[in-house]
Amino acid sequence: MAQAGTGSTAAPSRSVSALEADARAMAHLIEESEAVGVNAEPPKLIKAMAGRSIAAGHGGEQYPVLIEEFGKPRND
Repeated sequence: MAQAGTGSTAAPSRSVSALEADARAMAHLIEESEAVGVNAEPPKLIKAMAGRSIAAGHGGEQYPVLIEEFGKPRND
């Protein structure tokens, strides 16, 4: 939206979810999946990878940061 007298035509900013917020949503997905008997292993895997990325300081980034986690060995 342009402001009068500034000549600015910048688009309004768009809110994008960070990995920390997504991890909270993943926890809810896991709980609900288990409650109805759906296999929760895939979201558990992604949440674990997100947890490692957050611990490494990437909590404010987006899902593409998880690509790095695919190449790392698990330390269960």
